Amino acid sequence: MGKVLNAGIEALYATAVEVEGHAEAVLTGHSQSDARIESAETGLKGVSARALGLKTTSWRQRTAVLGGAVAGYAEALRTSGGGFADMEDLHAAALDRLRPQEPTP
Repeated sequence: MGKVLNAGIEALYATAVEVEGHAEAVLTGHSQSDARIESAETGLKGVSARALGLKTTSWRQRTAVLGGAVAGYAEALRTSGGGFADMEDLHAAALDRLRPQEPTP
C-alpha cells in the first residue's frame, strides 16, 4: 500500500501568509537600507561614488530576486493548500455518491 499523506490545509494557508510577511519584511528592510546607502553616496566622489553605485545596483537586483523567491514560496504554499482542498472536496463527493440513497416516499 502507498504512503499516507496528511496535509493540514489550514496550516498551509497560515504558513503562506507568514512567508508572505517575510517577503514583505525583506523587501521593506532592504529598501530602507538602499535609501540609507543612497544618502551616503552623496558624500562620495569619483571612483568611490561609482563603486558604491554599482554595488547598490547589484544589491537591488539581488533583493528583487530574493523577495521574488520568498513570495514565490508563499504562492506555492497557497496553491498547494488549494490543490489539497480541491482534492479533498472531490474525494468527499465520490464517497457521498457511494452512500446508499434513501428511498423516496
